[in-house]
Amino acid sequence: DDYDSENEEEDALLSVTDGREYAPRVMLAGLTATASLGMFQFGYNSGIIAGALLYIGTDTAFGILSVLDKSMLVSSLTAGAVFGTITAGTLSMRYGRRWTILHNNALYIVGALASAA
Repeated sequence: DDYDSENEEEDALLSVTDGREYAPRVMLAGLTATASLGMFQFGYNSGIIAGALLYIGTDTAFGILSVLDKSMLVSSLTAGAVFGTITAGTLSMRYGRRWTILHNNALYIVGALASAA
């Protein structure tokens, strides 16, 4: 083991539920990779919405969308992300990560089916 700490509090913070301990640089690399993948997904989704604006502006039941309407549509993605983050954090603390992820996946499936209909 390349990690020796004399500080018990630091050891407690680094231990995980299965009893293994990780060096701070390993945890930092894992957290950085996870955050990077999350931001990649968020950027990809923003690009999809921006690409869809070409068709949404000319093919809506409400007629041609104004610049304000289009900007509100794109910014609703960010507002939804903020709301989702706060909600997911609260639900995870209350019910656990597994329950939250399962219900999130069910919501994605319902959304995909509604979009396909």
